[in-house]
Order: sequence, then structure tokens, then C-alpha cells
Amino acid sequence: MDLRVIFILTLVFAGAAAADGGAHVHGEARLDIAAEADSVYIEFESPAANLVGFEHAPQNSPQRRALRQAARTLAGAEDWLRFAGADCHLQEAGVEAPHGEKEETRHRAHFSFHASYHFQCDNLAQLDSVAVALFASFPGIHEIAVQWLAPGRQGAVSLTAQDNELQLK
Repeated sequence: MDLRVIFILTLVFAGAAAADGGAHVHGEARLDIAAEADSVYIEFESPAANLVGFEHAPQNSPQRRALRQAARTLAGAEDWLRFAGADCHLQEAGVEAPHGEKEETRHRAHFSFHASYHFQCDNLAQLDSVAVALFASFPGIHEIAVQWLAPGRQGAVSLTAQDNELQLK
């Protein structure tokens, strides 16, 4: 089975579990990484409180600006994801930021940011590690739970501001 299919299925099941009341823990974020052929696919999810300090619908201009700035930071994944050993370039990024403007989201208790990325890489087989430099931009993130999948190997690790590099070899 194609790694992309496995990755997508994993995300679908994880998303369904979250929608059914999965853990929503402030200070924690999630990062899923799948590498295949010459591509790296990444999914990121975090409670809004970790990124902007609140989860409710924005109530004023500073809160709306904070949401926009967090979305811009997440969209610039080449600035906060560093690939050692392989030359990877962002091909596609999608960020879903909470906004609270639609009636169905206005009354939700918890908002999260979701982002997905596709990187094209030269020498992907040489990829040694991925450094995640989000902690300085978002001090509300204390830990990032990472699950990763690459040809012939897989793993899970927790990253922190002091230990923010995922070792793949």
C-alpha cells in the first residue's frame, strides 16, 4: 500500500477520534510526518490557546490579528522546519485557522489550528533529522507529539523547546 494512503488513513482515523472527544490538551501539539519517494507530507494540529492564547471566537482587533499572524507563521513552514541531510522545498501548504465567524463554529468551546504541507526533496534517502523551530514563535506549545513514517522505518517521539530535533536514522 502506498505510504500516502496509509498516512491519509491514519489522519482520517485520528481526526474522527478527535471529533468524538479525543484529547485536547493545552500546551501539546501534534505533528505527523510521512516520507515517500521524493516527498515529505506533514500534518500539524494544535489547540488555538497554544498559538494565540485563547480558543474562543476573536472578540476584538488584536485577537483577529493574532489569529492571522499565527496562520502566517504556520504557512511559512520553510522557516520553522529544517531538514538535515536532504534539500527539501515547500510545494504546498494549507492552514486552517479558527475564526468563529460561521454560526456552526461560533459556539464551539475549543478551537484548533490544522495545517498540512507537502515538501519536495532531493536526496530524501539521506534525510537524517527534522528540526521543529515552533517553540520560540509559540511559547504556549510545551510539547509536540510526533509520529513519523518513512520507507522501512517509523517512530514516535515528543519534542520540546530544549529537544526539538526528530532523529530519523
